[in-house]
Amino acid sequence: MIREGDFRDFKEMLKLERQGFPREHVYSPYYLNYLLKKPNSIVLKVLAEQKMVGFIISLLSQATREAHIINLTVHPSFRRRGYGKLLLQSTEERAKKKEMIACYLEVRVNNESAINLYKKTGYKIEGVVKEYYTYPLLESRDAYKMRKRL
Repeated sequence: MIREGDFRDFKEMLKLERQGFPREHVYSPYYLNYLLKKPNSIVLKVLAEQKMVGFIISLLSQATREAHIINLTVHPSFRRRGYGKLLLQSTEERAKKKEMIACYLEVRVNNESAINLYKKTGYKIEGVVKEYYTYPLLESRDAYKMRKRL
């Protein structure tokens, strides 16, 4: 079940983020709170078993008429059940209603499961953004930029 999310979901989203990603990949509490309070954001959460199991945050640009998907997180125990796809599709529907013409995102070049999800839902790789991720990693810091026309 998809619901609108907002800053009141901050603690639960931060907890989910920490459960879903290695520590160095998690957004700072300050940045997550900032995203949740932006007036041009689309924040959605997915509920299962009466709890939040995933969320997505996108920022809309009226100048480019594009939605930038900033964060998509699904709890590890609830992955591969269609929740990520549902969050993406719901975001795209809302973006389209707000007259956006495309959605785009960045994803680590070695995050194969996420890349496969995005490809299956119609996103195409446009290129590589070198050193996109600034935190120290043992793996690549590069990201693919992916886009889908709405």
